[in-house]
Amino acid sequence: MSQMPSENSATLRDVLFILFRQEKRILLFFVTVVVAVILATVLAPSVYQSEAKVLIRLGKESLADPTLSNDINPILSVGQSRDSDIASGIELMKSRELAAQVVDQFGHESFLSPRDAKIESGEKNPFLVAVDWFDDLLTPGDSPTGEQSVEEARREDAIEAFMENLEIEVGKQSTIITLTLDAYHPKLAHDALQFLLDAYIERHIEVYQASGSLQFFEEQAAALKTALEAEEDRLQQLKLEFGVTTFDEAQTLLMDRIDALKQSIDETLGNRAAASAALDSLRRNSAELPQLVAVQKKSGIPNLTANAMREDLFDLRIQEQRLLAKYEETSPPVKSIREEIAQAEALLKAEAETLTEDIDGTNTVYQDILSSTLKQQATLRGIDAQATALNEQLLQSMESLNQLIQTGLDARRMERNMGIQESNYRTYLDKMEQARINRELEIQQLSNISVVQSPTMTVDNVRPRRLLNVVMGFFLALFGGITFAFILEYLDDSFKKPDDVERELGVPVLAAIARPKGRGFFGKRISARQCGLHKGPGGWALPPAVREQYKGLSDAIIGPHSHDAPHRCLVVTSSAVGEGASTIATNLAFTLAASGASRVLLIDAQISRPSLHETLGCPQSPGMVDLLNEKSGANDIVVSTDISGLDFVPAGKLSDELTYLSEARFFDKVDINEKINTWKSTYDYTIIDTPFVSPNASTLLLAEKADGVLWVVEAESTRKPVALYTQTLLQRAEANMLGVVFNKRQFHIPRWLYRFI
Repeated sequence: MSQMPSENSATLRDVLFILFRQEKRILLFFVTVVVAVILATVLAPSVYQSEAKVLIRLGKESLADPTLSNDINPILSVGQSRDSDIASGIELMKSRELAAQVVDQFGHESFLSPRDAKIESGEKNPFLVAVDWFDDLLTPGDSPTGEQSVEEARREDAIEAFMENLEIEVGKQSTIITLTLDAYHPKLAHDALQFLLDAYIERHIEVYQASGSLQFFEEQAAALKTALEAEEDRLQQLKLEFGVTTFDEAQTLLMDRIDALKQSIDETLGNRAAASAALDSLRRNSAELPQLVAVQKKSGIPNLTANAMREDLFDLRIQEQRLLAKYEETSPPVKSIREEIAQAEALLKAEAETLTEDIDGTNTVYQDILSSTLKQQATLRGIDAQATALNEQLLQSMESLNQLIQTGLDARRMERNMGIQESNYRTYLDKMEQARINRELEIQQLSNISVVQSPTMTVDNVRPRRLLNVVMGFFLALFGGITFAFILEYLDDSFKKPDDVERELGVPVLAAIARPKGRGFFGKRISARQCGLHKGPGGWALPPAVREQYKGLSDAIIGPHSHDAPHRCLVVTSSAVGEGASTIATNLAFTLAASGASRVLLIDAQISRPSLHETLGCPQSPGMVDLLNEKSGANDIVVSTDISGLDFVPAGKLSDELTYLSEARFFDKVDINEKINTWKSTYDYTIIDTPFVSPNASTLLLAEKADGVLWVVEAESTRKPVALYTQTLLQRAEANMLGVVFNKRQFHIPRWLYRFI
């Protein structure tokens, strides 16, 4: 591959070299693209455009769907609703169904080809008619079989074409949708777009209508009303059965009664404990007192104060027992009563038990205690009866509470169901009213779609833009041609400059022979007179354009060896046929001989493709073929030429039976080294023109025997891989490589420009 200059080493001269080298291809690319663009622009059918604008207002379509319940109906903001309305409207406008309606209305041929479009002018483009006819002629097998199938296929193509030519856009922060339609005639674009708008509005109303929703809501509302009334009757019957207004209130009253009963039972139990303690105390006291006492003494009067104090002390002790039944011993009431008892006992001790007068009789204290005991027993039995009654009432109240709680749960379930049914009933009433309103709007064909701008009809086409196309085509051709040139340069792996040869092969370039001018645009070969040795009226001469370059080549061969033995035998070869090795050998031999100081022998060793005898005007035979077949000696085949100091050995003629033998087989028959030494002893320089280097060619045998090898590399023709392979073969043959002759070098940059860069 060609080594493109890197960014660091690339110069303006390198860029210009590529451009001028590829100038013909650039020009061809440029002309082709410009002509193609102009033809396409001129012959392309005119396309006209119609534009319309539609406003989507906030209407009933933006509201919630009446067929959805509130819990599943999406809650959208105004912005979300507007965005969804616009997006839905655009999708509906782009639907295939509407496109098919338009195509069926105006005919599918109107949208397929301008030759069949339904236009009033009736103008036809002959070029388009011919192109369509030619397409139909070339692709008959691609169409479906049967007339109906063909029409269906063309209809589908027309629908696709219509959808591609329809553009729908909406501006930012706007609810106005802009529709543009391209067609082959302005009237067709206008009428088709108008028909599309009408069909869209009808389809929009049809899509957003809720069919059958009013009847559905009426049926559901009636069913819910019946179920709600039945549930209300059941709840009312349950309340009448328990005689309550609300079950929660009745539960509260019953729980208050249960709390009161429990409190009464607690008080009764406390009273019973106090009465039982008092009864035990009375029984102990009655056991301690005698039934009869001395009630009269002659010595004195009974001490009534002491008796009264004892009665008070007895009452205090009874109160103490009652308090102990209710309170703890450390409670303040118990402590207080005990302090009173202690004080009463102290006072009682201070009093005398009897006075001087004692009278025997019934003990009144005993009688009082006995009477109190009987009363306390009756009180205790009453308390027990009261506690039994309270416990029975508490059990009945608990049973009533449990039943009331269960009934209350049922009632709450019924009330909850009634609430749900009532909510649903009200929802269905609202939806029913909304559905009724929607039906009225549908009947009157009301919609939130408004046509802001009706479809336009213009006489100016939108495509093709001829001036713009030509200008863009010009720049495309220019920059495309330059890009094409650099791509070709990158893909070209030949040698363009002598520096490329030295860099890739590592072999010095002894001379760069320029290609004479005169090569045609399409690569027509130049004549032999322009590139090589020729005989004119003044004698043999080289073209002036290359004369100095061959002098430089001869100097490069002779100069370094002026004090040593020169390279007497030189092999001139190349990597492929047509690189100019024969021309180089002939011109070099003439230049060496023309100096007058050397005798030169030119040998045509290309026995399969001889050509030098024609250039020098010498006979072809006898020659090298006769020498190799040992039919002639080395000096017998040497021919004198008209050029002073230059002799020639032609190639000779091959017989038919020897044509198929390789050249290497011929050179194996004789000792070629002996023949070369014979010529070297007679001539100063022996120039051997050999075939291109190949494994089976005689070139490698001769290169091994010769004193040096001149390798001819054709500029912009010899590929680098081929040259590397040739170099490998010569190195294996241990050939003495003198250098490379860079032949047919071209200077693409004009001389006047080359001076300034």
